[in-house]
Parts: sequence; structure tokens; C-alpha cells
Amino acid sequence: MHKSQHHLYIGVLAKRILPDDMEASAIQQEFHRLEAGFAGEMKLKQALSNYYFKTDHHIFYNFECMNDNGFSH
Repeated sequence: MHKSQHHLYIGVLAKRILPDDMEASAIQQEFHRLEAGFAGEMKLKQALSNYYFKTDHHIFYNFECMNDNGFSH
């Protein structure tokens, strides 16, 4: 499993942005949100690897979709 390009970009930006920059807090929050999401997906992947599924299946990681109101899930 790999981190998305957006995740990598925000990670680099979070390391380089100056603490007194107006956007520093928002970028740090976005980075921590992405890190938490990635850690959750890794935990789920590990948990699911312990199960046997009787039928063919495919699990999508790092999948995001938009609803009719423009919110992502």
C-alpha cells in the first residue's frame, strides 16, 4: 500500500513550511488527518488479512468518492 501523491505533497509541505506562516496550522492538520487515515487503512488491511473469504473479493484502499452535495467519503 502506498501513500497518495497528495499525502506525499502535504508531508513535504508540512516539513518545510515556517511555523509563523498563515497556512501552517491548516497544513499540519491536513497532514495529521492524512497520517491517521493511512494508519487506519493499514490496521484494516492487517485485520482483514487474518480472514478467509469464501468468494472472490477486492478491497479498495485509499478510495474517495464525492456525494451529490460535493462532500467526500
